Amino acid sequence: MFHQALQLGQQLNAKLHMTPELRQSIELLQLSAQELAAFLQEQSYENPLIEIEWSIASDGGSRKNVRKSSFGDRSDDPCFAVPDDVDMTLERWVSRQLRLIPYSRDVYRAVMYLAGNLDDSGYLDVPLSQAASDLKLPEAVVAEALGLLQSFDPPGIGARDLRECLALQIRWDPSAPPLAYQIAVRHLPDLAKRRYESIARALGAELSAIEESAAYIRRLNPRPCISIAPGRLQNITVDAYVRLEDDGRIAVALNERVLPKVSVRHDYVLHFRQDGAAYAEYFQRFMKSANRLIDGLEQRNSTLLEVIAAIVELQRNFFAEGRTRLEPLTLKQVAERIGKHESTVSRTVKNKAIHTPRGVVELKRFFGGGLETDGGECVSAESVRERIKQLIDGEDKRFPLSDQQISRLLAGEGIRISRRTVAKYREEKRILAAALRRVGRETR
Repeated sequence: MFHQALQLGQQLNAKLHMTPELRQSIELLQLSAQELAAFLQEQSYENPLIEIEWSIASDGGSRKNVRKSSFGDRSDDPCFAVPDDVDMTLERWVSRQLRLIPYSRDVYRAVMYLAGNLDDSGYLDVPLSQAASDLKLPEAVVAEALGLLQSFDPPGIGARDLRECLALQIRWDPSAPPLAYQIAVRHLPDLAKRRYESIARALGAELSAIEESAAYIRRLNPRPCISIAPGRLQNITVDAYVRLEDDGRIAVALNERVLPKVSVRHDYVLHFRQDGAAYAEYFQRFMKSANRLIDGLEQRNSTLLEVIAAIVELQRNFFAEGRTRLEPLTLKQVAERIGKHESTVSRTVKNKAIHTPRGVVELKRFFGGGLETDGGECVSAESVRERIKQLIDGEDKRFPLSDQQISRLLAGEGIRISRRTVAKYREEKRILAAALRRVGRETR
């Protein structure tokens, strides 16, 4: 007979305890200006001790109209103050179409999340896996939501690349040539180079049918949503303003119009205290929640200002000279500069935008890898993409620049990248290949 010995022992495990204060700080940090306004208003409905003063700048910011909002009073909700005829956004455009069909709550959440991550052209700017993680939903539900979004008008909305954008437009067009879909999905590079005979051999089709499909595909819109929300980025609520001073300094200030003053209602405090022990438990709970919100809001604003100031300092050339002077920048560099963790910087820049002398810019656009020039300097990939766009914008559309020609022009500026990299960056900017940009003549 065998006997198994039992032993008692101690084991020490390190475990992170997420306090309510920490949880709320993380939540507040990730909110955009508009989301923050809605969140604070909701908190004031739930907690009678919370009072919110919304400061709305007028006369160029020289005067403030203070509107107070507290429990039970929804007339001062800034969300209700938005007029019905505000400029159209892609989110609003999608929401209007979503009302016409049945859907589950999870699908609705996923569709609206995806709509919020469309760029001005209508392309989806977030992987489905990330969307599923952010929403805490199965990826299958997010995929279903994407299919629903891609069924909306205009055809091509929700595409993740040029190939899918063209394919969606073809799929929803009953008059599309029979071979157009296959060509767009499988032979787009050959189509861009006008290798019609190669496509014909691959598909076992007549050359005339390929030419007909090619002409049809050229008429499709590679930026299907660009007319829905022109200047969409310029119409969003910015979180901060960056201004160049006359002496060359760069000043940063948070947007006070979307930063309400949150305080405790002293008349309610007096009321609770007068009623004695009967309401003591409720009073303590509401008071603790109000103070936690006030502290969290102050910490959010302080961290946001620190991060933006660090980005501005590290990207000084952009503010002085323009997008082509963006420097390679990582979250780690900003985190080290302000003495915080990378995850804090990541949460801070999420869904935030600033107003700059170069227009309204999302904070995430300041981050990206770099390329080394012949002179040993490092330029950001985004600045190279912007330079490619400038070259294409200035080209003669009768003789558009090929990717190889652009590569040679960049090399003349000391930026050596391959034709393949030019093509990749061009596609990331949603710009068609040279053959599809040509106008006015069929051949060179």
